[in-house]
Amino acid sequence: MVTKGYRDRVRKTALVTTNDPGRQRFTIALEAQVKAVFDTSPEFRFRLNTKVGQPAEETILLTSNLPGPVEIAEVSHNMEPFGQVKLEVLEPGRRFSLTLSTKAQETTTRGGLIDLKLKNAPVDSFQMTALIAVNDEKGKDKD
Repeated sequence: MVTKGYRDRVRKTALVTTNDPGRQRFTIALEAQVKAVFDTSPEFRFRLNTKVGQPAEETILLTSNLPGPVEIAEVSHNMEPFGQVKLEVLEPGRRFSLTLSTKAQETTTRGGLIDLKLKNAPVDSFQMTALIAVNDEKGKDKD
């Protein structure tokens, strides 16, 4: 079973056709608990919502689910120039923090992807989504 893109409980079924006259068709099922390379806390995606002139940041903790050490070899993202991403190693091979920040210099709404290139893992990368929303001073507070 290919588990890329899945997490938590996954169930796949298949219809089997046989030449047995007493049981010509039956369904088999495979269930699995799929864990991502990392558990994320508090969320698995970034959401920054602020106003122009009010810088903001959010940090997500990453804890490896793998039995051995994993290395984050490279961090890339498409949030520039509105967002900056910083990786910090908290416990080598096991725990990391990833921080997305914005200087909030102009009004924007940007969605993006943060890609962590991995070593010593069964997959090449781990991806997280991000949203930065910078509103003007009136923004949603306007009556």
